[in-house]
Amino acid sequence: MSCVEWRLNFLPPFFTIMVHLLIHLVKEVKLGGPVHYRWMYPIERYLAHLKTFLRNRAQPEGSIAEAYILEEIITFCSRYLEGVETIFNRPRRNNDDNENGSSYLFNACGRPVGEVKVINLNHKSKMQIHRYVLTKFQELLQPFEREFLSQKQRENHRNTVANDLVIKWKLEDFPDG
Repeated sequence: MSCVEWRLNFLPPFFTIMVHLLIHLVKEVKLGGPVHYRWMYPIERYLAHLKTFLRNRAQPEGSIAEAYILEEIITFCSRYLEGVETIFNRPRRNNDDNENGSSYLFNACGRPVGEVKVINLNHKSKMQIHRYVLTKFQELLQPFEREFLSQKQRENHRNTVANDLVIKWKLEDFPDG
């Protein structure tokens, strides 16, 4: 469908610039392929980096070229300097490597920000937390709870169980189960 056909079907106030762009995007994707093959962002980013070298507004290309050459020379030389901290041998700003050298599959990368406090809970607090989670997520845990209770009934060789015993099992044994 061309632009003229679209304009015949919709009123003019609907047809803003952004809506008009959507009409042509499909054709552009068919012509150019995926956008990452013709994406200009990295080039624009590098041009912005080069613009920071501008010192002489009368001859911008000269000062940019001069600064570019200087940056290339410094980069080349810094690869071969020893005992001098350069961009290639300095430690990374955010060093999230595993510091203890273990090769566990799911390493905890990163470092905590701020003060770290380790809290040791007593048995009573742990039980209260377990009970809170069990009551908060009761709908999700119902199939597991039913399976647990049927297993307890089989272990105690009972067909019917008193309600207070079920509550006792749920509070004391189910969190550990």
